[in-house]
Amino acid sequence: MGGRYRTEEYRPRTTLGEMAAARGSNANSISIQIEINQKKYWGFLNPSTKYLQHGFPASFELYFWGEYFGTIEYYSEGWVCSKELDMTVIEAVGNYLMAWYE
Repeated sequence: MGGRYRTEEYRPRTTLGEMAAARGSNANSISIQIEINQKKYWGFLNPSTKYLQHGFPASFELYFWGEYFGTIEYYSEGWVCSKELDMTVIEAVGNYLMAWYE
């Protein structure tokens, strides 16, 4: 027998552990390995919930070597990164993403 206040409206809140597991999950992340000027970049990209067009996220969190390198976003001018990063790297990551979603 259910409690007096148990209804569909009052679902249990997610615990901190469940939120951390969902945030840390990289089930939707895209792994990346590129080489620019004999330097190898490897890591992953986490897509955001904002969508540029159907099925293509507008921004991605960029991680190289397990370290956060900013958010990469697509604008009419091209790909832009929130942190200082070489423009050739940003363009290479953008081209990789475009190829990934084709």
